Amino acid sequence: MFLADEPTTHRHAPNPVVFSSQASFYIKSLARKGLSFISRDECSKDLLGFIFTLDMAEDPREEGPSMVAFLPHFRETVAMIDELENFYLNIASLSPGQCCTYFR
Repeated sequence: MFLADEPTTHRHAPNPVVFSSQASFYIKSLARKGLSFISRDECSKDLLGFIFTLDMAEDPREEGPSMVAFLPHFRETVAMIDELENFYLNIASLSPGQCCTYFR
């Protein structure tokens, strides 16, 4: 699921036994919303890469207790993202389906 060398996971080093079910819930939640994408080699089917995106107009905690339990693993990362969003974006002005880009 989350690779050991993925920067956020590497930084926080959560216990895999506890973290695995929460990460699985998170990934499935993103996939259901069309916000999780993977790339595979056509011949070998090996995973080449992945990206998780999010709907900035939603509060992920509204997904329920599983998401609420998952988010504290990344408190520092979420705080950093919140700070960047507040600096560069007007979240309140976003509407569902709108894609955010920022160019300076």
